[in-house]
Amino acid sequence: MKKILALILVAVMLCSLLAACGSKTEETPAETPAETPAEAPAEEPSAQETPAEAEEPETAEKKDSWLCDEKTTLTVFTYDRINNTYEIPSNDLEFWKWMEDYTNVHIEWEVAPVTGYEEVLSAKLSSGTDLADIVMVRDPLTANEAGLNGAFVNLSDYWDTCFTNTETYYNSIGIDYRSLFTNEDGSMYALDGTLDPYNGHVVLMYNAEWLEKLNREVPETLDDFTSLLRAMQEAGDINGNGKDDEIYLTSSGITHILDILGNSFGIEQYEGWNATVADENGVVHDEYTSEEMKNAITYLNTLYTDGLLDPEICSMSMDALSEKVAADRVGVFIFYSAFSYNYGQLTSAGLADPLGEHYIMGPTLSSEYVEEPYMIFTALYDNTSTGVNIHSKNPELAMKWLDVLLADPVATQTRIIGFEGTCWEYDENGEPTPIIKEDGTMEDIAKMGCGQIVLPHYQNEDSLYFYFDVQVPWMHERWLELTEKSPLRAPTVPQVAVMTDEEREKLDLVNTDIQTYWKEMRDKFIKGEVSIDAEWDTYVSTLQQLGLDTFVEVYQSVYDRTK
Repeated sequence: MKKILALILVAVMLCSLLAACGSKTEETPAETPAETPAEAPAEEPSAQETPAEAEEPETAEKKDSWLCDEKTTLTVFTYDRINNTYEIPSNDLEFWKWMEDYTNVHIEWEVAPVTGYEEVLSAKLSSGTDLADIVMVRDPLTANEAGLNGAFVNLSDYWDTCFTNTETYYNSIGIDYRSLFTNEDGSMYALDGTLDPYNGHVVLMYNAEWLEKLNREVPETLDDFTSLLRAMQEAGDINGNGKDDEIYLTSSGITHILDILGNSFGIEQYEGWNATVADENGVVHDEYTSEEMKNAITYLNTLYTDGLLDPEICSMSMDALSEKVAADRVGVFIFYSAFSYNYGQLTSAGLADPLGEHYIMGPTLSSEYVEEPYMIFTALYDNTSTGVNIHSKNPELAMKWLDVLLADPVATQTRIIGFEGTCWEYDENGEPTPIIKEDGTMEDIAKMGCGQIVLPHYQNEDSLYFYFDVQVPWMHERWLELTEKSPLRAPTVPQVAVMTDEEREKLDLVNTDIQTYWKEMRDKFIKGEVSIDAEWDTYVSTLQQLGLDTFVEVYQSVYDRTK
């Protein structure tokens, strides 16, 4: 990204100058001299100045970046935020103000809480009415299904005219985007962001202060990890607040616990994906009923029963996780690597030393089940799948706006690193560099609406580490150390964004029932509400009755056509 910054920053400055030349906005505050009392009557316009001329700014000059000549409104339905370290989308935030000025498109936001968002979205999609112009769906399979059912515009029909930035960007990084999302008939209904699969992952994070008190190192084996949790528990009031409120292991939900601890048992599942694995002969098996899954759930049940796993783990959210970390209650948590810094800042130690390493990233744990630790990387897309309402009055404008947001070089740079003079400046080599304030901190671009937004965006090494490498170089260094100990590898069954017609028809028959039952029993097994030893066979047979063989057959087809 830095190679193109010098060129596109010229465009940014030009746009800023043009903005200053008087583009019309809906709110144009009057400037009142300080010496004029607030109650003084307004002056009469001069003979050369009509009342209309007095109220109107200079004629707006159209910008090359504008998507429409007249200010036009689009509606967007999305969830509130990734977690509470980010801001809820709002036209009061600097980035969205900038986007309006840059595109001449005003956004009316319809924002729902991330908790329960799928249920609200499902109701909207089912009703077929009251949909915004732009709808965040998250899951690409759900977005594609909604499009096939007539809810969304077929993006393929407009790709060459409305998605020029997106096409250029994906071509530059060697990804055939359309092949990931196109159905057999050539239709495509979801626009999605992309991830750098080799940077950022769900990892273990260890409370540095608690490790120091216990004189312990970051563990590398499952046995040492369990021993550390027990040592934290036996230490009593290790956070020193006089309360019995310590949480030794937690996350934003049980899925992330399995994402990384599951790897220690030989599981490939990551971010709740398809839970299938291909053996050395190319035969696909499910992981829901595997011996590896049974061993992992048995281990988690032991932690839960012994009070080492957060008793609220099955109902946790990202906001609840950050609140517990901020209250100095958490010894170990599992979340995305960048949050070793973000959440570390929330602690008492972090408030005193915002740039310090208060949670230390640790590798996947080796065990009797896995001698060589690994991490499974996610798909190239990032589950920000967004559709354009088939009934939108301005579908092409909506698509062009999404194209700018996702991949226009000036817009993406602003989203990633913020604003020149406030967030960054040129160094002596003409390269953008973060501005360090007198207190040693930098501008929080998330508070401006920048960063990880709740609409399609891309994530790469520059977007993850542009600020971190200057302010907290330890974070990137720790990540590189971690990946040497537990390298990232691709899942054996590829993570496809869309299915063939036959695969989709088969999966639709069984997937909802399987997923619902799996999550219900997973939670009950872990919390000890159902005995693993006594009920595992019943659990397996029930999944088979719900269509597990068909489920596996679908992913065997995916494996065979993509291997």
